[in-house]
Amino acid sequence: MSNATNSPQPVDLDTEAPVTVINTMSVPAAQRDLFLQRWLGTAQYMAAAPGFRRTRMFQAAGDAAEAVFVNVGDWDSGTALGKALGTPEWRELTLRMQDGLDLTARPMIYHLTLELTPGEIPTTGS
Repeated sequence: MSNATNSPQPVDLDTEAPVTVINTMSVPAAQRDLFLQRWLGTAQYMAAAPGFRRTRMFQAAGDAAEAVFVNVGDWDSGTALGKALGTPEWRELTLRMQDGLDLTARPMIYHLTLELTPGEIPTTGS
């Protein structure tokens, strides 16, 4: 049974500022391959949406009973992301993604607060 539909929804979509979606997702290890296969379908949809910049998927290292993934997606704006999330196609993809998977997803929107590269002195962004 999936509780991805009950997970927190990204907020603050009414902004022209760039946003990053970070979504921590987990499935039983036995469902890892099926999850990744389905996730690729949703990623292809998002990659074609206006305002999409890039996405990266990270998987927790090591073997565990639960496979944990972290997806990081960058968008030109919250408005662009909101439009992509507001389509019937997106709703259909998310329902298909969850079908038969014991998926837990925790998506949130973030704004860059701090960036540090080698040799730099940390500063906060506004």
